[in-house]
Amino acid sequence: MANKPWVHPDILPAEIVKVTDQAGKVQVGYHVREIERRDGRIAAVCLASPLRSTAEWYVASDRCHIEPLSEKEMRQLLEERRSTARPHRPTQIEGTER
Repeated sequence: MANKPWVHPDILPAEIVKVTDQAGKVQVGYHVREIERRDGRIAAVCLASPLRSTAEWYVASDRCHIEPLSEKEMRQLLEERRSTARPHRPTQIEGTER
């Protein structure tokens, strides 16, 4: 992680990314809300946590690494979210028959 840039230069707003902290713990599913650039480089990234409804700003001094998900990681995340989603049931409106 030491020789990689702290943030992948090709991330985009609305992208889902993973964050690796300085201890090497990887967290998947963060949503890129905003990217702040200075002098043509990414200076800060605002990420929404997959577990909370809040967003936080990350900078290089946070000593983390932010990068896009691989195709395999994205498929796995989507499968996990589908399996935990409640099935939608149509609501029957009184007085209508099908």
